[in-house]
Amino acid sequence: MTTRSVLTRPGHRHHSDSDEESPLPKVSYATLKERQIKELLQEHNLPVTGDRNQLEQRHQRWVMLYNANLDRSVANRKTKAALRAELKKWEETMSKRKKAVIPDAKQHVKQHKSEFDRLVNLARGSKQASSSPGPVPASDSPQPVSPSRTPIPGQHSTSEGSDEIIVIDK
Repeated sequence: MTTRSVLTRPGHRHHSDSDEESPLPKVSYATLKERQIKELLQEHNLPVTGDRNQLEQRHQRWVMLYNANLDRSVANRKTKAALRAELKKWEETMSKRKKAVIPDAKQHVKQHKSEFDRLVNLARGSKQASSSPGPVPASDSPQPVSPSRTPIPGQHSTSEGSDEIIVIDK
């Protein structure tokens, strides 16, 4: 058996120094023109269709997948074709996540008014329950507060040794 046949057996990969792959650098897309981003994608045989944002996201994802693949042990690395397939699957997933377009906003408001009103009432009720101060002193004149016990606006403070509650609202 020759040395060459040993190195090319199925399941074994041989990398010479010139074949060694290095990680892709992160790119500052703001400084690049769309044409330059397309060239970056073409270097890796990736699709160059879509708007600038899609091109940037595609390249960012490719750099992440490619570099993560290099972090794997040589025996566990995926092929570039498998990485491209993974990128395509990711893009399809992302395109499905786009927000639903509401064609008739007025109809949507009418249809969901009861749910909206229920949520508003629920929020108002929880706000009132959390901000109810409890008993307030009946005195018309403000009580002096020592600087060491000055309450923070919007928070409730109880005095030590008494049942008096001091509430400061703006």
